[in-house]
Amino acid sequence: MLISRTPFRIRFAGGGGLLLCFVERQNQDRAHQRLADLRERPFRLEPRAPRSSAWEGEARWLTRSWASTLTACGPCWMRVDPETVSRVVDLLWEAYRAGRRIFILGNGGSAATASHMMCDLAKGCAVEGKPLVKAMSLTDNTSLLTALGNDIGYEHVFTEQLKVFLEPGDVVVAITASGNSPNVLEAVRYAAEHGAATVGLIGFGGGRLKELVGADVTVASHNYGHVEDVHGVLGHLISQCLRVRIEAG
Repeated sequence: MLISRTPFRIRFAGGGGLLLCFVERQNQDRAHQRLADLRERPFRLEPRAPRSSAWEGEARWLTRSWASTLTACGPCWMRVDPETVSRVVDLLWEAYRAGRRIFILGNGGSAATASHMMCDLAKGCAVEGKPLVKAMSLTDNTSLLTALGNDIGYEHVFTEQLKVFLEPGDVVVAITASGNSPNVLEAVRYAAEHGAATVGLIGFGGGRLKELVGADVTVASHNYGHVEDVHGVLGHLISQCLRVRIEAG
């Protein structure tokens, strides 16, 4: 809501909200009086302009798309094998108990999922009196990623970071819809060759990554959006399962 300077007309009024007024000191008494008058005055409702046919068409499309997404993602989730998820949690739990680190990587939307999962592990799994989960996303340092991509090659941006930090017993979690991203495959090969456990959150049937990792959860869909949606849910589920173990242990 806005109260104009002259002549103190109330504009843009709505119901059930908060009225915030900015009034010069010399005009505050008049403003107080006008606001007091509101208690005695009924509001007049202006009829809303009719919506355009374009808006109505978009609304119908959004409704259909929302229903389609729910219909598609439900079966994808139901086809995830709980045993594969449990195996991933086992690997993270083993690394946690040994004081090892968990590295997470991916491209595009999967890079955002990697960053989100790292937050869930490092912050969401923090239990008072217990050691913290040593999780690190290899997708977050923009300066390093662009320097490596520009000077060495984008296919090496994750491997070069692992060369700095990776130690035997660590875990590398690779998130990818296709399972065929060259920089992801190279990083997983490097990790396995240097004594790290490897995990894949994959879609599209698993791609080449499925044969390289020690444990994987593969989403049965070839739709990027649906795969990434399920990967996001998996990140929450895995981190929450790990937290339960930390609390119990």
